[in-house]
Amino acid sequence: MLAARLLAGLAGLDLALPVVPAWAEPAWHLFVVRHPARERLAGRLAELGIETLVHYPVPPHRQEAYAATQLAKLSLPVSERLHREVLSVPLHPGMTDEDADRVIKAFRAALANAEAVASG
Repeated sequence: MLAARLLAGLAGLDLALPVVPAWAEPAWHLFVVRHPARERLAGRLAELGIETLVHYPVPPHRQEAYAATQLAKLSLPVSERLHREVLSVPLHPGMTDEDADRVIKAFRAALANAEAVASG
């Protein structure tokens, strides 16, 4: 399974990886990691030929649908921080093991000098 390959290959890096409870069997619609310097990391990955996306950049309470509600006025720092850190990693049905290995290699290269990613 490609997600398992990504989880194993990205383990030990300065990333928050998806956590799968023992009782769960995810569909892996997305493979989302977190990094405090998401934009810099995404830029370094792009330089290495790996496209990433931010599928949900706006916290739910800041969405337009809630603009006229009390939710929009709340400060939810954990939610806001998570939304600044999320990054979707390539994962799709047409992906091969070799493609996954290329993603892993790029992440390892991009994060080899964690200080460069953190400081730009």
